[in-house]
Amino acid sequence: MPPSLVNLGFIEGITEMCNQVNSIGIIEMELKKEIDWVDLDKKNAIQLYRLLKEVLNNIIKHTKASKVEMAISSSKETLTIVITHNGKGITNEAINRLAESSKGIGLKSIQGRAQLIDATVQYIIVGAEESKIIVETALV
Repeated sequence: MPPSLVNLGFIEGITEMCNQVNSIGIIEMELKKEIDWVDLDKKNAIQLYRLLKEVLNNIIKHTKASKVEMAISSSKETLTIVITHNGKGITNEAINRLAESSKGIGLKSIQGRAQLIDATVQYIIVGAEESKIIVETALV
């Protein structure tokens, strides 16, 4: 658990995560923040952080992407995180099939964490070189 997540909040924790991905040099990571602070319950912030970390791990391991962009925004009721990458995408249907098989341990983790915090995770293939993962959760 990064100290920035615990001490400075969710947005700073995500910023640190993106900086770590960039420092590895395998993939180019860009973070776009429309907000600087979000009021999340500590347990929800931890689960959402771990969910996003698993999503990024899957992108790095399985998509052959070279660029990833994470955009964070919110309305009064919803926090939205859109992760766009230029690698091989996957659909919601394929995700469900993999999660049901023994191969989808990381995907099961993502689904389980999403359920714990009442979040939705959508996988969308936009084109040959653009895919998105949209994570939304209610702000309480």
